Amino acid sequence: MKGTAGTFLENATFIVGYPKSGTTLLLSLLDGHSDLMVLPKELFFFNRVMGSQDPCAAVLDKTFFKTLHHSSPNLFDAFSKELRAVLAPSLGYKDRLLSVVRAYHDTVKQHAPVQRWVEKTPLNEYFVHLMRAWFGPHLVVIHMVRDPRDNFAAYRAHRATKKRRISIHDFALRWALSVELGERAAREFSGYHMLRYRDLVSDPRGTLAMVASWLTVPLRESMLQPTFVGNKWEGNSTAGNSFSSISDEPLGRHKNILSEKELSYLESVLAPYCERYGYVVSDPSARQWGESALFRAKLAKLIHWHYRNNWTTGMKIPAWLPGVYTVTEQNADKRYRVRELPDW
Repeated sequence: MKGTAGTFLENATFIVGYPKSGTTLLLSLLDGHSDLMVLPKELFFFNRVMGSQDPCAAVLDKTFFKTLHHSSPNLFDAFSKELRAVLAPSLGYKDRLLSVVRAYHDTVKQHAPVQRWVEKTPLNEYFVHLMRAWFGPHLVVIHMVRDPRDNFAAYRAHRATKKRRISIHDFALRWALSVELGERAAREFSGYHMLRYRDLVSDPRGTLAMVASWLTVPLRESMLQPTFVGNKWEGNSTAGNSFSSISDEPLGRHKNILSEKELSYLESVLAPYCERYGYVVSDPSARQWGESALFRAKLAKLIHWHYRNNWTTGMKIPAWLPGVYTVTEQNADKRYRVRELPDW
């Protein structure tokens, strides 16, 4: 091992949350901090690398690291060389992850002392149990939370660029599952932090000072300027806008995008979360309480499925789950009881 990698490998930091919730923005603000080593792309370790028969090929071909081949070819080539030297199929799961971190450290910061490493992959909150088992009290997890109405508008636009669709019902269930898992982890583990996207863009200095305290590093001016591998970063806005600094322009963008029916549905089924996180609903009297009750029953089953399968086998929640998306309001009352509903 080169440099000082061994002194910080156990100090893991994961940025998680629903896609298009601000995870990339936070990563870009930490990118320039001299005490941190930030992995520049989503690793998807738990989904694509951990159980792969060829983990090296999985990192280079099946994660967003492969995009470095076009954006930073010299960096990609150097990282590939380091990775092939340390990442072997015979390694255990944790050692596979640390080998990727070590390879990137030896590529970009061979002699610079760093205190922590940072990785960002949306929905990694599904695997917080593995993170805690591997890194214990040294672990820090930052879970980004965005107004679900803005989040849906941005995520739907993102999916459209790939010619994929997501229903508003599917989004609401998965967004709520993400927040539920995060809140439950935060209650059990002091290193797990829920962070609102709105706070990050409205009060960046104050919010980043809080983030720096979580990471036990000093607040630096470099944290106020988003960068990617040390270079200026102009954002990944689904609206096609470029930003030279932190901007609160995306706040409330859903007002010009979502229909009244879509707003009414999201504000009905996600009302408890909107209230907890301070998101003002447009018309509380228009809530669809019947839809809300059915949604809670579906969410309860999804949460139960997650804990039963994801935590024991490492399986990913499937795109279609029998009994969740097909259940009707008529038989929901017969199949689900109040005692099965999640804590709101």
